[in-house]
Amino acid sequence: MLPTVSLVLTTYNDKPYIDQAIQSVLSQSHTDFECIIIDDGSTDGTAEICRKYADTDPRIRVITQSNSGASAARNVGIGEARGTWLAFVDSDDILHPDFISDCLYACMHNPCDLVICEAVVFADGSAPDFPETADTEMENEEAPAALRKLLEGEYIPNVWARLYRRECLAGTGFPLELVVGEDMEFSVRLMLRLSRVCHVNLPRYAYRKRDGSVLSRFKPELLSNRLSFCRAIQTTLGPSATREPLSRSLQIMAATHLGYYGMKDMVRSGVMNEAWLFAMRDCLSREFDISAKQLPALGLPTRREKWLKFALGPCWLAKLFLKYQIRKHKRDANR
Repeated sequence: MLPTVSLVLTTYNDKPYIDQAIQSVLSQSHTDFECIIIDDGSTDGTAEICRKYADTDPRIRVITQSNSGASAARNVGIGEARGTWLAFVDSDDILHPDFISDCLYACMHNPCDLVICEAVVFADGSAPDFPETADTEMENEEAPAALRKLLEGEYIPNVWARLYRRECLAGTGFPLELVVGEDMEFSVRLMLRLSRVCHVNLPRYAYRKRDGSVLSRFKPELLSNRLSFCRAIQTTLGPSATREPLSRSLQIMAATHLGYYGMKDMVRSGVMNEAWLFAMRDCLSREFDISAKQLPALGLPTRREKWLKFALGPCWLAKLFLKYQIRKHKRDANR
């Protein structure tokens, strides 16, 4: 008999955390699941820990591969999954015991192709706190509305804290060429194939915030990849990207991820990259039709709008602003 849910857990050199992640899977109140662990070439003993669990619980399968990245590992998991529903789990995160059961309850009472639950963030070295909430309202909406929320940042662009109808993932996969934004690109592409999305106001996933995580480290290729990522989203949306209301949502996404977060990346790098600054300005202006005068109409948070006004203003002012922010970042880091 095929399982109701497939949990795809990807891991790479996460020996200090993998036990907790697997234990949270095995502690699920809904027990009709399979857990497919994709070990992406670990060298620290992570794979051996995973195999010990697989030896004692037939619901766990371990697949090892040479180091190819999280996207490639998730793609393998999608191909191996047999459940009606599928969820992604990161190997340093923790599931609430009712993650599966509450997500299944939501989709059974609100016909949909995707369930989104809330997530909590906990610091490395601490335990997650799953606050109980009296507001357990479930919002069922058409996929186009959910897509706009995703682009505008109302839904966090991740793939965990989600339960997907597996058949909707057929023929999809994570892009291997992106260093940043692969979760967003995958989610946008998938949203175009869905009918309805259900949002559950229950925290059922815990994301571990680590100092050495991908999101907290600067990589030089992040800057160029932000350009590629935003262009990939625009290409994925196709002709609909030029029509309201999606065109405004796309502008908000580009302004946020390319303009604001791109400049934040540059500040963290400690280097003034004029070539990238000019490329970013040109991309926002020519490809996404965003100017400094249009920013108020996008309804961005005040801080983001401020940074973007400098970015899209006179070149000399944009460079002066970024040089100041870089000096400030270095000064604060040395305190």
